[in-house]
Amino acid sequence: QGAWFSPADGGIHFGNSGPCKPNRGEEADAIIHEYGHAIQNFQVPGWGGTNPGTGRNETGAMGEGFCDILACLYFAPDHQFQQEVFEDWCFADEGGMRSVNGTKVYPDDWTYSVHSDGEIWSAALWNIYMALGGNSTTDITKRQAARDEVLKTVVQSHPLLATNDTMPAGAEAYMDTNEEDEEYCGRHLISPLDSFHDRGILKCEPGSDIRITQLWSQVDDSSVRSWEQVEYG
Repeated sequence: QGAWFSPADGGIHFGNSGPCKPNRGEEADAIIHEYGHAIQNFQVPGWGGTNPGTGRNETGAMGEGFCDILACLYFAPDHQFQQEVFEDWCFADEGGMRSVNGTKVYPDDWTYSVHSDGEIWSAALWNIYMALGGNSTTDITKRQAARDEVLKTVVQSHPLLATNDTMPAGAEAYMDTNEEDEEYCGRHLISPLDSFHDRGILKCEPGSDIRITQLWSQVDDSSVRSWEQVEYG
C-alpha cells in the first residue's frame, strides 16, 4: 500500500491508497514526489539520517518537504486550483494528504515524523516561490520563472549537504547556490532569507551585525553576464 522509492533497487513503487480511493500510480503528485526521492538519493546517496547535534532526522524531513514542493510547484504556475495541496486526487475526500503552505516553525513544531516535519521545509520553499512571483494572479510567466528558480536552486543545493545535515544548513546551501548561479547571482536572496527566518530555520539574533562581504554592479542589460563583482578600491 502507498508509494515509495527504494534505494535498494533504484525503483519507484506504487500501491493502492485505501478503500474507494484511486491507486497511487494514478496520482501525478505521488509520481513526482517519489521521483524526487530518486533524484535526491542519486545526488547524495544515503540521504536522510539522524543529526548527531540535534538528534533529529532533519534531512529525512527535508527530503519529504522537497518532494512535496517538487510535485506542487511542477503544476502550480499552470493549474492554480488547490495548488498548495499535495495529493488532492487520491485523498480528495480528506482535503489532500498534506499542504505546502503551512505555518509550522522550526524547531518548536517538530514531531519526529519526517512527513509532518517536512511541512516546515516545504512551507519555506513555497513562500519563496510566492514572493518571487508565484503569487501573481495574471502573469503566468512570473509564476513559471519563480517555479524554475526555486526548483533549480534547491536541487543544485543538495550536494552541498551531508546525509544527516540540518535544516539551517539546507537554508544556507540554498542561498549559497542561488548566489553562485550565473542566472540568478543572488539577486533575489531577500525572499529566501525572509522565508527561512519566518519558519524559524534561520535566525537573526538581536544586536547581531550585518557585514557586506561582496559588492556587485550591473554593467549592462544582458541576462547572464550582466553582473560583475566590484574590486576593492
